[in-house]
Amino acid sequence: MYIIDEGKQVGVLYHFTEPTRLKSILGNKGLKSFREYISFTRNFNLQKQSIYLKDSTIRLAFDGNKLSEKFKIEPFLDDVNGGRGSGEYEERIVWPRSKILPCLFALKQIVVLEKDRYQVEKLNINFPLYFVDSFKPYR
Repeated sequence: MYIIDEGKQVGVLYHFTEPTRLKSILGNKGLKSFREYISFTRNFNLQKQSIYLKDSTIRLAFDGNKLSEKFKIEPFLDDVNGGRGSGEYEERIVWPRSKILPCLFALKQIVVLEKDRYQVEKLNINFPLYFVDSFKPYR
């Protein structure tokens, strides 16, 4: 008899942030919840499409499979235009407001848009950073 034990296949999840928050994310070893959840996306270039993320020039790529082993990940559609289909799709982890989600165990990559290279290099971060002109899917 064989038992197949397979976890949820989530894939890569992205979280966008600003240079001013990167140092605290790494120092706290996780993402701080400003609402009752932490938002992720499968869209590798959401920063370019979202008015809410226009200043978010840093993209964190996470192993969603590892995250789903510890936390419940829920799909969410933020339908801001009253059902007209222009909302943003998210993946959320419900988490208490102002608490740190310890998720750096699943961090795969930090990508910074070139325009903020100088600002991020001043932070003296001890983690590999990739500077790019535009976001591409994590591979």
